[in-house]
Order: sequence, then C-alpha cells, then structure tokens
Amino acid sequence: MKCSRCRFAPGPNSEGYYEDDCPYFDEYGTTWKDGEDGCTLSFHQLKKWDNEYADYLGNMGLEMGMKMDFDSRGISMEQTIDHCKHMLGMDNRRTYKRHGKEFYKAYRNYWDGEEPGLEWMSSDVIGLAKNLRGESESPYYKLTKAGIQWLERQIHVTIRLEGVTT
Repeated sequence: MKCSRCRFAPGPNSEGYYEDDCPYFDEYGTTWKDGEDGCTLSFHQLKKWDNEYADYLGNMGLEMGMKMDFDSRGISMEQTIDHCKHMLGMDNRRTYKRHGKEFYKAYRNYWDGEEPGLEWMSSDVIGLAKNLRGESESPYYKLTKAGIQWLERQIHVTIRLEGVTT
C-alpha cells in the first residue's frame, strides 16, 4: 500500500506538523516503481493490527481501573479471581495442555450468594457478570463473555464453554 493512500500513515498532529515515520516502514517499507514510498502490507493487515492494539489498550485500561477500584473498595482481587474460578468449576477439575497452551472446559457458570467483587463486576457500567435475581432474593451471578475473557487474561488459561450458558 502506498503511503499517500494509506489511512494509517502518520498525518499532521494538532500543531500542524507531520508525525515521524510510519512505525511499520522500517520493517515493511519499500519504494515502488513510480518512486512513491509505501509498504508491503495490505490495508486489511494494517486494520487488523490497529484493532488488536486498540483492544490491548482497552484491556490494559480496564484491568488497571479494576485494580484501583478493588483497592479503593477494600475488595480482594485475588479472592474474586478464585471465586470466578470456582464459578466455572476450576477447583474441581484440572486444566489440560495442547500445543503448549493451557485450556479448561467449564461445566458450570454460576455463583449463588453474596460476593462483593461479583456485585461490583455485575454493575451496568462494568458488565463482566450478571446478577440474575431481583433485589429481595439472594444474588445469583453468572460471568458474561467479557467476564470470561477477563478471567482468561488473569489466569492465562483459555476457557471453553461448550454446553454452558453465559
């Protein structure tokens, strides 16, 4: 893709000056036959890498904010992670390895009872868990898909949910 047509090429910043070189140009850069600079990457590759980086920054911000919120509320993040693992049955069954990665096949996804970390995670803003009972009943929590992805990042295990509702 030629730099003059690339949506991801550095453009003018807030002061009107152009940014430094493209971060991919050193490794993938080339000069085309017509004399224009460009790279050997396609638009879809650049877009994929840009989305992955945005997801990385979003996850990093979520985890840093969660740690600060847990500390300010006096909730133990390690205990909440242990309770989330218990929700999925990870204290009763072992993980397995395939191709150097660790996996776990969950057979349940619920927690019945009071847990301040899960209560905070089930708020509308965070959305990592759901409280499925009303105000007058005992809380009944389930991890959402985003909550399971958060737990995967915390414990470095890929969780499979075949046959388990989220």
